Amino acid sequence: MNIVCPKCEHNQSFAVEVKDYKGYVCPSCHSYFKTDYKGLILGTEFKYDKKFDELSKSVVTELNEKIRVKNKTYHIITIIERRDDSGIVHYEYVGLSANDDDIYFSHAYDYFSQLQVIDEKDLEFIDEETVKLSRHKYNLTFIDKCKVINAVGFVFEDLNGATTNSTYINTSNENKFISEELIDGKKEFYSGAYLSIDQFRNYFKNAKSVGYIGTDAQLLFFKLFGLLAVVLVFIFMLINLNNLRKQKVNIEEKFTSAETSNQFIGQSFKLTGNTKKLIFDGISETNNKDLNLWVKLVNETTNEVRESKMLVHYDNNINYASGVTVEFCKIPAGTYHMVFETSSNLNQPIDYNIDYRLMHGDIRYLPLIVALGILFLIGYLIYNNKFLIDGNPFYSNLTHVSYDDILKLYQLKYIIIGGLILFTAYNIYINYLEECTTSTSLNYLEDHTYTGSRTHYYRSYSTDGSGHK
Repeated sequence: MNIVCPKCEHNQSFAVEVKDYKGYVCPSCHSYFKTDYKGLILGTEFKYDKKFDELSKSVVTELNEKIRVKNKTYHIITIIERRDDSGIVHYEYVGLSANDDDIYFSHAYDYFSQLQVIDEKDLEFIDEETVKLSRHKYNLTFIDKCKVINAVGFVFEDLNGATTNSTYINTSNENKFISEELIDGKKEFYSGAYLSIDQFRNYFKNAKSVGYIGTDAQLLFFKLFGLLAVVLVFIFMLINLNNLRKQKVNIEEKFTSAETSNQFIGQSFKLTGNTKKLIFDGISETNNKDLNLWVKLVNETTNEVRESKMLVHYDNNINYASGVTVEFCKIPAGTYHMVFETSSNLNQPIDYNIDYRLMHGDIRYLPLIVALGILFLIGYLIYNNKFLIDGNPFYSNLTHVSYDDILKLYQLKYIIIGGLILFTAYNIYINYLEECTTSTSLNYLEDHTYTGSRTHYYRSYSTDGSGHK
């Protein structure tokens, strides 16, 4: 059977006789012609309707391709691309045998299937969401509304209309389903089975070289992103190598003075290693509700002084206690002592207790958390196929499933290299080049006994005086 395009005169040969078609799309010029003729001969008048674009690279067959299914030969007479409301493109192929039997194949980025027409009389509808076929129950799982975006060959519907596909999944075998399709206002029913990608490829000679990879690509993407996460952690830890080992110094000191202004000098301590940050974490208690406090760090070799801003003890009516945190940045190794400078407007002796921990060496984890968060978000979007180009995942045009091919997508290799360089440069900057200042925080604090007894460094800040144990 041959059909000649009325527009470009392309002569297309088919190995089978096609009947009862409603239109034809030329595979050469992509012109769509309609006909109302329902007879068996080709001498019918075609009416030009519109022109389609070229088929997508994800199409796995061509017109008149011979395929074998269960020892029966079919030839492809129809190829249709439909886009659903979510933007996903579905590909459909119709095969016809010499004795007028037909078979259907369909696929998208996440499934492959084979279908055959069934009679509505063979179905038993239990309710709106349940149907039975041969004593097997199927539940309505999802509904797609689609429009044709491309086609070639004989068509049996108005390509300007929309279709609604309701898919019922077998309750005991999820690989089997029933598809109810509303086409041109009429319902058609199909019995289908999901195929593996290898099963699907075996039917079509071009399928193995077509850029369609499904879950294989997703798996490689996850492996790649997992490797990137490991690389990010490695780079981060390498840059912060000097801060991985934290040195802790615990000190408890008590001072008394009859003066209203004092400089209480703490005991000496040594800091080792080449680290960036020194954190002072203390429980500061006094008998003076108007006490002002400055926390200072003095290098005993260079006499360099780093100091906090002024702190004012809170008046909690029971015990004038505050939780004090001071972060001193870029503190080299050496011998140091703390100075607690106090002043008060009250003319009374000062009792001052300070229970503190010094932690030399710390890592700013926020850049790593942000980088891993971005990586996780991209992985999540890929898993849910949110990156769509022309209705397909952006990796669907791959010709092979390999890391090399994935890295070539949209210059992904250079994007990854650029991201790693940016991540490395930023971490080097904040650890070695960034200017920093001493930061201070003061929190309302009271020990749980209201008497001043305490356990080192286990603090919880409260506004109701419930304690810092």
